Amino acid sequence: MINILVTAVGSELAFSIIKAIRTMQTPYRLIGCDINKKVLGKCWCDTFYVVPKARNEDAYIRVIRKIIKEEKVDFLNYMLDKSKDNEHLIHYFENYKQQLQKNNLNSYLKSVNKQ
Repeated sequence: MINILVTAVGSELAFSIIKAIRTMQTPYRLIGCDINKKVLGKCWCDTFYVVPKARNEDAYIRVIRKIIKEEKVDFLNYMLDKSKDNEHLIHYFENYKQQLQKNNLNSYLKSVNKQ
């Protein structure tokens, strides 16, 4: 089972991403988060979290990392506005996402090869 975290599940883009994930044949568990608790996207998530606004950078990163750790997230799909305010966060999460996916893809491939 692959644990997938999608941020900003209240956005239109997240809806498209969730639809694509739902077509996967590989078993998955979808974890979603958003800054609002009343968003439609949470209905399609197995687990949902309310997170701080990204402009509160330290709190946002702390909460996302906690979710990743507690939910044993394998793949992270984050969405942030590409505003000047979020450049540091985008860079941080892109590096974090690449490392997370590299580690988990290697583990997943090893488990598949053992079967």
